[in-house]
Amino acid sequence: MRHFSSTTTAAFMERYKQIDNLSIEEVEETFGKYVAPYEVTPTGKSVHNSGTSMSYFPIGDVELVCSHWGAPMIGTALADRGTLSIGLPISGVTELIDPKFGRIRTKPSEARLFSAGDGVSLVGLGPRKVMDLVLPLKTLEDRARSFHQNELQGRLQFSPVLDLNSPAGLLIVNLIEHIKTLAVYDAASMKNPLVTTNLKEHIISAVFEMLPHNYKEAQSCVIDCAVPKSVRRAEEYMRAFADQPVTVKVLASHAGCSERALHHAFKAFRQKTPMTVLRGIRLESAHDDLRSGDNTITDIVFKWGFSNPGRFSKLYAEKFGCKPSQTLRYSSG
Repeated sequence: MRHFSSTTTAAFMERYKQIDNLSIEEVEETFGKYVAPYEVTPTGKSVHNSGTSMSYFPIGDVELVCSHWGAPMIGTALADRGTLSIGLPISGVTELIDPKFGRIRTKPSEARLFSAGDGVSLVGLGPRKVMDLVLPLKTLEDRARSFHQNELQGRLQFSPVLDLNSPAGLLIVNLIEHIKTLAVYDAASMKNPLVTTNLKEHIISAVFEMLPHNYKEAQSCVIDCAVPKSVRRAEEYMRAFADQPVTVKVLASHAGCSERALHHAFKAFRQKTPMTVLRGIRLESAHDDLRSGDNTITDIVFKWGFSNPGRFSKLYAEKFGCKPSQTLRYSSG
């Protein structure tokens, strides 16, 4: 199974390289200094190009990391980083040793999920390359408690293996490819806090809602539903702060309900998710700006939090029946 564009992956690794051709000892020292205490034990002879290279792209406290290990080894974090890593293989074979789940060898069509620390080790059976999406567990746990309005307790735990051919797996593959493509070809847009907040919100929501975890059963047990007043409150907030970073957690808090209740209310009364409604409001605001003719299309795209002008044009045409350039020409004519 081919997960990613090899061209974009190579460009990502080159552009965001933080570690280049380090030895095992240098990797331990670098990880211990910048990440967490880390122990690496070689388990075989090095092969050609045996050094370690690592490329890193942050989206707030979410990270996209591409690493190349040139020798078989066992890597163990000696302290809990408080993160969830979703590792998609690009080449080579990795085994996961988890105190709870035992020893797991993932297939080329599977991602492995783990939290660094707590006795978890990764075993590289030879040279390997992997793309990791790293998320803070606290953010995911906050999302879980907000979703259930603090009715759940305990640490959030994810299933250690994800089938990349499943709907959830394909979503994660496409999400990581999207992040990587933005990082390589549209890095300027990532300086816009509206864009980065939208992207991080999408990442956290996708991981929490799509991947198997111990809160899933509780999610499906009791369905509460916010009253229409909560929908109106959320929409009032969206319109007032459409040009600011907005998350579902903030909307639910303002509406006075749980995230789960807000999702069900919007599905029931708007047949859309809250973030889809917010996107529509931002499209309407962009439409007003285009009609005023005071800014360029690019300025308007980034002002309202759209990271890709081509994607914006498609959404705009679907909503208004014309291209953004046509609206701008009409307003200036």
